[in-house]
Amino acid sequence: MVMLQGVVPLDAHRFQVDFQCGCSLSPRPDIAFHFNPRFHTTRPHVICNTLRSGCWQREARWPHLALQRGSGFLILFLFGSEEVKVSVNGQHFLHYRYRLPLSHVDTLGIFGDILVEAVGFLNINPFVEGSREYPAGHVSLRARSEQPH
Repeated sequence: MVMLQGVVPLDAHRFQVDFQCGCSLSPRPDIAFHFNPRFHTTRPHVICNTLRSGCWQREARWPHLALQRGSGFLILFLFGSEEVKVSVNGQHFLHYRYRLPLSHVDTLGIFGDILVEAVGFLNINPFVEGSREYPAGHVSLRARSEQPH
């Protein structure tokens, strides 16, 4: 499981979280799972896809974006044997079936309009025994204190 905590800036257009098979800039590495929230359209949505040998595959689109500009978030990426499940702020949001072997992934790329507070890699089963619910996820943002002049 990968945990990503942060804030979507008020002027955000889009960001992406890529689970990559390498980290080169040229040629671009394969991307097993591309998670791409887009805020700049009339209907904000998330695009998920796979990049294989420099070519994007057929994209999957999820409407009703569970993230909002100006708000904090906690995203959990739970990797199973055949698909990844994504929750936002403790609520299931989407699932995406692998098109490339997960074993090829060795790099996490985070790009675009996002303020990252924390990234965590957890090698545990987050579910309470017998439960199919996501673990409770709570956004915890630290307030910045101003220094006296």
